[in-house]
Amino acid sequence: MRSKFGFKMVLLNFIFLFAFSTTLFAQKIDLSSGAKVEFDAVGKPAMINIKGTGSKATGVLSFKDGSADGEFVVNLKDFTTDMDMRDEHMKEKYLEVHKSDFGKAILKISQKVEALFPQSGVWNPQNLKGSLTLHGVTKEIPLNSKINIKDGSAKGAVNFKIKLKDFNIEIPEFAGITVADEVTANVLIDSKVSP
Repeated sequence: MRSKFGFKMVLLNFIFLFAFSTTLFAQKIDLSSGAKVEFDAVGKPAMINIKGTGSKATGVLSFKDGSADGEFVVNLKDFTTDMDMRDEHMKEKYLEVHKSDFGKAILKISQKVEALFPQSGVWNPQNLKGSLTLHGVTKEIPLNSKINIKDGSAKGAVNFKIKLKDFNIEIPEFAGITVADEVTANVLIDSKVSP
């Protein structure tokens, strides 16, 4: 009789410790402490490369029990391509940032992932997807992520490609140069990790 009771106590303790340890290792990255977004667009002729920089990402990305949840919010008005006239065309004519729903881009992530977020090491999950809202359109897109975690800091990137036509954005043309339909976006992370 005692051995059954002892076994049940050991089993209950194990279950308790396992449940406690999975919650204990929940972590989050506060993007406000150091994340920015850049984009690369290839022009036609192909030797032209347009890089947009300067926009900060805000939000929190949380990892718990094998799930990644959170969102990145980016103010599109903050992007610059280092050419005032081109910036004005990009923001006003193509992204239409003056419209209330078009001034921000939002990327949401909420899914189970096979790669658990480590206390220290590299987080590089496969088949990661997000829901991107841009220019009034929401669409699921594949994401590539590689984040290095060390000493309470996360450094790395989440990147993805978007087709402008999928988000009802007219193909930009400026001074006889058009931009390819596919644009690469990079969320560069250099942030603190907290429980």
